[in-house]
Amino acid sequence: MSVAVVKPDAGPERLDPTEALDRIPLSQLARKGTGLLRKLVESRRPVTITVHGEPAMVTLPRDLYDQMVAQLQALSASPEDPLTTALAENFDRLVAEMNHPDGSAAVTRALFAEPAEINRSYRPGDTEEPL
Repeated sequence: MSVAVVKPDAGPERLDPTEALDRIPLSQLARKGTGLLRKLVESRRPVTITVHGEPAMVTLPRDLYDQMVAQLQALSASPEDPLTTALAENFDRLVAEMNHPDGSAAVTRALFAEPAEINRSYRPGDTEEPL
């Protein structure tokens, strides 16, 4: 799954998961040093650095990193709407019930509940956005 990072002055840039990125072993980075780092900076592409063949970190251009941080901060500062809050609270309650020793009964209630139970958190006017 790719995540779109929107630049203010350009279209969205796609970020791919680490499995889809070019890989560079840390040992190669250590041997080739500054020359390889310079190429990474010039390419402006995310690259996975591996240690013993396993992904350990991803390099990103600084401005792309700063944009991602700004977007995450904006998302975390957004107030949730009442419907999302009510649904999240209901979900958390159901998960807590499922993790209880009597969890199998809770799973059955969650999967086969009557619509009235499923929609218990829904309150017209309170938990929906105005049109």
